[in-house]
Amino acid sequence: MRKHVYNRHHLLWPRTDWRNGYAKELRNHWYLIVEIPMDTMHQAIHKEIVGIPVVDGVKAKSILQQLKLLERRNVIRSDDSIEKRLTILVALADCLSPETVEALKQQLCVAQRFHMNEPS
Repeated sequence: MRKHVYNRHHLLWPRTDWRNGYAKELRNHWYLIVEIPMDTMHQAIHKEIVGIPVVDGVKAKSILQQLKLLERRNVIRSDDSIEKRLTILVALADCLSPETVEALKQQLCVAQRFHMNEPS
């Protein structure tokens, strides 16, 4: 079985779009940074998806507040899968930004496809 090399992936990118104010704080929240296989899943995500459309500061702040609430209530954990993280992020952004949600769902599909095709 082939060993994967892992690296950090921000669920919200590119950095140049998510670089200011609450958008930057949201992008850099620990829950939205995950270790994933570099040569397979990470590569596929960036090949298939141009980026995640940035939300305005008010929306970013709202999502960030909800993430912090989930953190305080121990709903989110550092060992959560990329799929769970994306599912939660989709739910938090659902009413705020259809374009962002659509791109996050595409990212989720890539992650799910990778895990379905991974040998046991």
